[in-house]
Amino acid sequence: MNNISCAVIPRCCVCIHSAEAETAGRSIINEENINGFSTFSASCFAAGASGRFATEEKTADALVDALTGSTGYEQVSKNFSKGLKEKLNAAAFTKVKEEIRKQVGAIKNVNFVVLNKQYDLQKGYNGIDELVYFGTVSKEKFARIFVSFAEENGKPMVTGFQVTPIEPAKQQAKEKK
Repeated sequence: MNNISCAVIPRCCVCIHSAEAETAGRSIINEENINGFSTFSASCFAAGASGRFATEEKTADALVDALTGSTGYEQVSKNFSKGLKEKLNAAAFTKVKEEIRKQVGAIKNVNFVVLNKQYDLQKGYNGIDELVYFGTVSKEKFARIFVSFAEENGKPMVTGFQVTPIEPAKQQAKEKK
């Protein structure tokens, strides 16, 4: 495990990341630094893309279950990219789960909400997908979970993930009282 740590980044985001990503100010965990890309939300899929999405969703569901429940590292790491596997072993994964519980809380009722496809205006789609999930921590606290994918040996593999707590802004009327 080299150049990787578990950290709390702005807005109490619990994640693992490489030193390169930290230097670049990236908040999502990736095995490599990705700069200069915009994202767009895709809600319609061509036949080939829907197959990839189905694979990614199944894999991300398993990872989210592992981060929030009892599924183990062995079950989810088979879908990690080579770079992520090198940086995140079973012991580190257990520590990440502990940090999520300490920094974010116990996440329940997790649901998939959107697929983001990384897109460069000059080069087009770069093959990076991010699946976004939301879960409930308490009545007033929620969590957003990002899982990023890139194709490796013809198969979408998890290249990183991020868990961020979210607390809705207080209504101005309540603040005035």
